[in-house]
Amino acid sequence: ASLKTYDGIILCSDTLHHAGLNKELLDNLMSATDIPPVISIRCDEEGFYNIVPDNRQLLYDITKHVLEVTEGGDIGFVTGRDDLVDSYERRAGFEDAMHEAEFEVSDDMIFHGNYWIDQGPITADFFIREDGSLPSAIICSNDYMAIGLIDELVERGYSIPKDVMITGVDNLPFSLN
Repeated sequence: ASLKTYDGIILCSDTLHHAGLNKELLDNLMSATDIPPVISIRCDEEGFYNIVPDNRQLLYDITKHVLEVTEGGDIGFVTGRDDLVDSYERRAGFEDAMHEAEFEVSDDMIFHGNYWIDQGPITADFFIREDGSLPSAIICSNDYMAIGLIDELVERGYSIPKDVMITGVDNLPFSLN
């Protein structure tokens, strides 16, 4: 179908990182003539309308809340893919709130995730201490990673939120359960 038959195009280019698919799509849209408005969600794509959350503020607010309801700064953080700007911004928001509360952030508090549900086992391995304890909270940069971690910890016999508070971001319908 011709692109001009559409009323608009919604683009989530941060999800299209497979074999150059994102670049090819963006190049095709940029070179097309007489196309409807293109709205990029979550990623700032030059030449299109963009709806981008304030990732830094978002994670700052979540971290502030977690600090208010837990004791001390024993909080882990699961960042997204290191090659994405939103991962950097979300980590910066976490670190801003931790530093403001006068807690240090060290590498052993940060797990580098991939924004997907499949890393629950290695994320759990990262945060479970030798004595079997966990941080008082783990803040995940998205719901998929939080769900993967929760599922794995429950499988290993932990109780959520009794043993550890886990948060995500993005409001996936599944995250309400």
